[in-house]
Amino acid sequence: MLRAVALSLAVVLLAITVGRASQSWPRDAHLGYAEGIWLGLAVDASNGVLYRPLDGPQGIGGSRYFPLFYLAIATGITVGFAPVAAGYMMATASVAMLLAGIFIFLRRLGVDVVLSLVAAAVALSCQPLQMAVLATRGDALAAGLAMIALGDGPVFHNSSTGGARAGWRHWIAPVLFALAFATKPTSIYAPIAAVAALAFDNRAAESRRLALRTLGCFAVVLGLLMVASAGRMLPVLLASSSGGTGLATALAAPMSAARILRRVPESAFFIQVAVALLIAGWAATRWRLSIERAAFVCCLATTLAIYASPATIENHLIDLTVLAIIVLTASAAKDPRWPRFALALLMVGGTAAGTTAFWRSRTEDRVDHRAGRSEVLAALSDVKAPILFDQPMLAVQRGEAPHVIDQYVYSVRLTRDPKAITPLVEEIEAKTFGAIVFDIIAIDLTIAEVYPGDAGVRFKAALERAYRLDQIVAGKPIYRPRQ
Repeated sequence: MLRAVALSLAVVLLAITVGRASQSWPRDAHLGYAEGIWLGLAVDASNGVLYRPLDGPQGIGGSRYFPLFYLAIATGITVGFAPVAAGYMMATASVAMLLAGIFIFLRRLGVDVVLSLVAAAVALSCQPLQMAVLATRGDALAAGLAMIALGDGPVFHNSSTGGARAGWRHWIAPVLFALAFATKPTSIYAPIAAVAALAFDNRAAESRRLALRTLGCFAVVLGLLMVASAGRMLPVLLASSSGGTGLATALAAPMSAARILRRVPESAFFIQVAVALLIAGWAATRWRLSIERAAFVCCLATTLAIYASPATIENHLIDLTVLAIIVLTASAAKDPRWPRFALALLMVGGTAAGTTAFWRSRTEDRVDHRAGRSEVLAALSDVKAPILFDQPMLAVQRGEAPHVIDQYVYSVRLTRDPKAITPLVEEIEAKTFGAIVFDIIAIDLTIAEVYPGDAGVRFKAALERAYRLDQIVAGKPIYRPRQ
């Protein structure tokens, strides 16, 4: 009876997600600054530019993101899809891959089919995965590749199996680990966990082989990306890598993570359950870690490191939320007393998550960003590129890459070196832009945020000399060159 109820809950959770997507996607309700950056990078890549220079003819570069997700979107753009449509398709494929990875991983851990399906549906209903469905970020693709690699990894292989098939099969996990890393570098927790789990299981030789194979795949993938970017990838990432992180934000990372967890109580619930199981299990297993628990511990460490950056929100909890659910569900296969209790905990967390998702759908999913942006773009129909958009989604909806590809990275760069704004100021004074469009009426607030300190003073002075406020459309001020 309990299993039938759990499966019914899984169907309801899937229906809520489909309903949210059908309501949100036509409105671009969840596409904001970060999504504009991802899609802008994809537009650049579709035009043959991977990691544009920090300053150059394509505009102002700088990026925090590894490229596999937006390269996949760029492929969709190249074959004829609009950037936003390609982003939604890739987001859907990524979440589907992640759900498949959860199911595969749990089945390899000995969990039965029903419990594995329910766990995947419950994970889908949690806010970090809902964000992945409704927006266009790379977190789900990285997590999906990592889960499939963990589920198909050498930890589950019989070391005595010989033959050619066993030989090539041992490369599947390293390749997937490398692809996950090429999507999101903090996915490195997954191969570290697999290597550690093998070592804890007294399989030192296999642990070393996995580590060497994975390092080799990392080197090949990074080498290919460096060639594709004409050597720019690492310099651009290194120039942008800190994301505003300093000693103070690093020390405050646990508190930052705790504040974000308050916004996603369902994730907090599963993470706390997983931590409790981990503490209880360590004593019983003499400090030996199973693969899913090793992955959870490693992921917890990398997630805390992510929250050392002040610009981090709940989407980065996706791996930790999934692994917490996997730790809880896998416990049902290890102890015959646990299946019903684990299923009950999944249902409690899933019901809470589904209720939250449904409530969010009644407010957040009905915001019509697409219509407002279309109104602004219609007012700019006579303006030739380039246009300096404060909101990168406007450039993407117009089919272009933003002139400033990542405003947050640019603001960090200007904080370090206010003189770095000189090329942009010169472009404004030369009236290079057909228009300059701000996202909100309070442009002083925007300028102070994006162009901090002396850089903002220079930006505003150049704007006032060379441009004039022409009109305000959908709450967005549009400046045109002075005659």
